[in-house]
Amino acid sequence: ASSLPPLLRSAIESGLSRSSAAVADLERGLADGDRRVRLAAAVALFNMAERGVRAVGALRRALKDPERDVRLAAVMALGRMGRAAAAAGPALLAALSDEDSLVRQSVAVCLVDSESESGKAMTVLMEGLKDGNPHVRCNAALAMGRMGEKAEFVVPLLLDTLKDGDSHVRLSAAMALERIRSR
Repeated sequence: ASSLPPLLRSAIESGLSRSSAAVADLERGLADGDRRVRLAAAVALFNMAERGVRAVGALRRALKDPERDVRLAAVMALGRMGRAAAAAGPALLAALSDEDSLVRQSVAVCLVDSESESGKAMTVLMEGLKDGNPHVRCNAALAMGRMGEKAEFVVPLLLDTLKDGDSHVRLSAAMALERIRSR
């Protein structure tokens, strides 16, 4: 197993660095052979994204990582970047077909939140309401709600979701319906 490079470790521990050297180390960390290093780098970039740090190219490549958690962290970091991550659009669309349902849903939520490709994302979200994972169903419903009246056509699906066996899913569907109808 490889050890964390000192600057990568420092950036991860502090989460405060915005230096180009720290970002470059984190980008290299995303390509490391050790999955722990890749995950730590993706999470650090997620934390740094809120402060304007951009590493879109490396995160776009991380969407194809063999580790689900690395892909999830990359999606979340790109989502946090918002429109600044537009260059990752084609890679995010490809990730809508990820083998993992939680990654697919996270990508769909990211696309809905960035208001890009929301039509393709909505198809994945609609499938997500039927997923076996209650977290996926919750995320799908809440993302639909964030679309507001543009999601009016999914109201019947959300109404059916109010009958879900999981109380969190039912609550998410109710919240989504409220947001769709209140705008």
